[in-house]
Amino acid sequence: IDFISRSDAKWLLSKMKEYKLKEYSIEKLLQKVDKIPVSLALAQAAIESGWGTSRFAIEGNALFGQYVWGNDENGIVPIERKNNEVFSIRAFSSLRESVASYMLNLNSNHHYNEFRNNRFILKNTEQKISGIHLAEFLKNYSIEDNYPSKVIGIIKTNNLEDLDDMKIDKRIIAANILSDVI
Repeated sequence: IDFISRSDAKWLLSKMKEYKLKEYSIEKLLQKVDKIPVSLALAQAAIESGWGTSRFAIEGNALFGQYVWGNDENGIVPIERKNNEVFSIRAFSSLRESVASYMLNLNSNHHYNEFRNNRFILKNTEQKISGIHLAEFLKNYSIEDNYPSKVIGIIKTNNLEDLDDMKIDKRIIAANILSDVI
């Protein structure tokens, strides 16, 4: 493509900012905007939300234990938080919003550069983008020393990698949207 429309260029620029690119290029954006293995997301949600039973999941749709700092109105203060600490667990208006934030976090936060680089290598060497493989690069997601092993254990125990190749049938999504409108 030699030229793109002004609106497309503005959209691309907004995505480059959203994904915190220091160097604006489509190639760099594509390295960040990529899929998260379903197995990995499900295992992390299970860990971070206590299989959906945590106070944060129930009160704030918080599946992934994402922190916010200071007096953020979108946060739930942990009961066991020390007086000198200023973090909360980010709350969301919907589970969809929680998942979208998790994906943006993994795809843009500098703590997950190694995760993204390895995902990019897998994709460009035509290997399966594996939740078990990529979990190894999420050491910074949690203060737990064995966090990647814990994620891998949940993926293996529950055969979650079987879900990584699933595709969403767009006809079902369209039918659900129409039924909501009608």
